[in-house]
Amino acid sequence: MLDLDRVILRLSDFGLLINLNKCVFEASKGHFLGYLVSKDCIQPLPEKVKAFLDFSLPKFVEQLCTVLAMIKFHHRFLKDADKMQSCLNDLTERKSKSPR
Repeated sequence: MLDLDRVILRLSDFGLLINLNKCVFEASKGHFLGYLVSKDCIQPLPEKVKAFLDFSLPKFVEQLCTVLAMIKFHHRFLKDADKMQSCLNDLTERKSKSPR
């Protein structure tokens, strides 16, 4: 527990307090900011992946923005996420009718 004491003291040095009633100690894995974190890996929560996979094709710009947000959230787990985002971002830009 020496390391834990050091972490709590360090947080306190910066004015950060933790709620010990909400803390889980010595857990092998846990949920944190939409991810399942363990000592071996970080992976998205299954319900987040399901929502991403079940999302229907966007028909409106607002829906496309939602898809882009999902891609951004899962970018580290998606191959070529930057290319997907780039192509889809182009679709959100409004085209001007005539040059001035």
